[in-house]
Amino acid sequence: AVIQMAQQATHSFQLDESDTRLLIDAQLRAAGWEADSVALSYRGGGRPSKGRNVAIAEWPTASGPADYILFAGLTPIAVVEAKRKATDVAGAIEQAKRYSKSFSFTGEPAAEGAPWGEFGIPFLFATNGRPFLRQLKTKSGIWFLDARRATNHPRPLEDWYTPQGLAELLKQDSEKADARLRAESSDYLPLRDYQHAAIAAVERAIAAGRQDMLLAMATGTGKTRLALCVIYRLLKAGRFRRVLFLVDRTALGEQAHNAFKDVRLESLQTLTEIYDVKGLGDLQPEPDTRLHVATVQGMVRRLMVASDGGAPVPVDWYDCIVVDECHRGYALDQEMSDLEVEFRSEAEYLSKYRRVLDHFDAVRIGLTATPALHTTEIFGPPIYEYGYRQAVIDGYLTDHEPPIRILTKLNQEGIHWSAGADGSWLRRCGPLRSGSGWSGSACS
Repeated sequence: AVIQMAQQATHSFQLDESDTRLLIDAQLRAAGWEADSVALSYRGGGRPSKGRNVAIAEWPTASGPADYILFAGLTPIAVVEAKRKATDVAGAIEQAKRYSKSFSFTGEPAAEGAPWGEFGIPFLFATNGRPFLRQLKTKSGIWFLDARRATNHPRPLEDWYTPQGLAELLKQDSEKADARLRAESSDYLPLRDYQHAAIAAVERAIAAGRQDMLLAMATGTGKTRLALCVIYRLLKAGRFRRVLFLVDRTALGEQAHNAFKDVRLESLQTLTEIYDVKGLGDLQPEPDTRLHVATVQGMVRRLMVASDGGAPVPVDWYDCIVVDECHRGYALDQEMSDLEVEFRSEAEYLSKYRRVLDHFDAVRIGLTATPALHTTEIFGPPIYEYGYRQAVIDGYLTDHEPPIRILTKLNQEGIHWSAGADGSWLRRCGPLRSGSGWSGSACS
């Protein structure tokens, strides 16, 4: 009876779809959309207009009314499917697909590039209003699908795209960018053969639709220079619009930023001369920023301030994250900073490290010399490896020399005494004193 009463009480607290929409309205407004599922509904006369980013509820389609259609001005750019709070969210993307396919354009201009196969609206969302929890992955978060490419898969987000973020995503043509990368060799970059091979592996993985990837390369083989050239090619081809270079030590960030300012690329220009690059002291990117160097700890602080009522950190700030020394991002060791020691346990720090990576809707590239279990859990198995032994064989690293032993007759044969041996020579040993004050004995 007690169990039955508890189940009934739990059921009574479950939000239905209309109550969930009130949560979604507030979330959309926080992300910069005009949203009110009661006042801004198609039935209530809600319509798109120029210069406004509006979420209009109950928009009719041939498959039934969509819970929300997001308009950038007059153009419909996203479908939102709302579900009850206890409902599986990942599967609801299929319903959003139906609305995108059956949307009727009656005077509304289609988004640039439409249609994409059967889809008339490019971006699809599904949510039950519940904050994203990795332990309840399919029943929480905001599930998102870019329907323009068949290789894209739905993925959970921690927050909504901003209107500006969706507009910028719409301008990107990843297929053309991938084609540019395939057509242009990386031979023009100041790299070694194995670094060119690593770049090719990254670009193939991105073209195949992978969101997480890991490069395992021995210490001293030029991971920072490799990262610089990977970032340059991805930005140059238009594959990504803004990259976050994430480190777990200020010294590593300064080292990387110096490399971005010193290494000459095409036309003898450095990365900082070609693109706007923000450093460790910059709290947020500007609209024209293409690369931002930041520490894990700094990003944790920004996300924690946002969760405490500060300015929100949009999930579309960065669409690619390169993590240097990614095996160290979650390891609490002797070199902990003052901020790190405030975390109560390694598990708590790991959750915050992972939260930084999960917050942004971005492709994640990890660089490490020593991939650990937690590293592969986040980034997957390495897509390219260049180990210490191979680097030594290729002549790029010098192997450790064996220790040199000094052999003497004494340490080889030792001292042997026989019965009746004359030990009078020991009595000839007298005191010895040096100018440094050391005293001992010597034998004449």
